[in-house]
Amino acid sequence: MLAFVGPQEESANTVTFYSQSKGERVTVPLGEARQVLERLLS
Repeated sequence: MLAFVGPQEESANTVTFYSQSKGERVTVPLGEARQVLERLLS
């Protein structure tokens, strides 16, 4: 399960994802969100 947490209030240019399976929270710039999603879902 992958949860979409962001965007964060302090920076509208970042997105935070939380991966339950890997137990990690990842905050990335919007431009990198696709690569991070592909890594988390792989």
